[in-house]
Amino acid sequence: ESCVIEYGGAGGNNANVRIGSSTLSVRNSTIRFSDGYGIFVTGTNVRPHLNGNTFDGNGGFPLHVEFASFPATLSGNVYFANGTQAIEMAGGILTTNLSLPNEGLPYVVTGNLTVGGAGSSTLTLPPGTTLRFALNTGLTIGSGGPGILIAQGTSEASILLTSNSASPVPGQWNGVSFNSTTPASRLDHCVIEYGGAGSNDTNLVISSSLPSVRHCTIRY
Repeated sequence: ESCVIEYGGAGGNNANVRIGSSTLSVRNSTIRFSDGYGIFVTGTNVRPHLNGNTFDGNGGFPLHVEFASFPATLSGNVYFANGTQAIEMAGGILTTNLSLPNEGLPYVVTGNLTVGGAGSSTLTLPPGTTLRFALNTGLTIGSGGPGILIAQGTSEASILLTSNSASPVPGQWNGVSFNSTTPASRLDHCVIEYGGAGSNDTNLVISSSLPSVRHCTIRY
């Protein structure tokens, strides 16, 4: 707490702080001028508390997290002049409930996101959230067990699911697939665009599921 960590990232760490086998708290600290990442979080059930920190001038992403083992808390952080002004999120299977915080930066998704593995789980996206998907990745709701997606935007702060390409074209990521869900799933004031890669061939697939889709823009 109240630390300054700077000019790291040598060797294989490629980060000022690498959290791989412990659940710790990083609060009210400044993480700056790394050669690569500011903080890199990885590992099963590694869920640190990251609150009130400043990420400044890191060479790559300020923060790397994993979908299946998302930080226990992530709030109140600020991000300045990092090489990539986004939070990198590795793919995985979510088997618990997760409300993805809106930190004011987009999430760049580098692998497939699946909600609902062996048991039911819920992913909640707050208004204004942006997920930018890498080539041939996507979001699947229900696989091996039911999943629920609550993406509740507003007319002033829609939720954006899009390609991570600087020059997007249709068919760059897989889109959203509802395979097994309940009427609790809903898309409201969302924009889904540039999907349709692979066998999906569409931005939004609804099969054997009962989600509601309202006030959304489905395009490109």
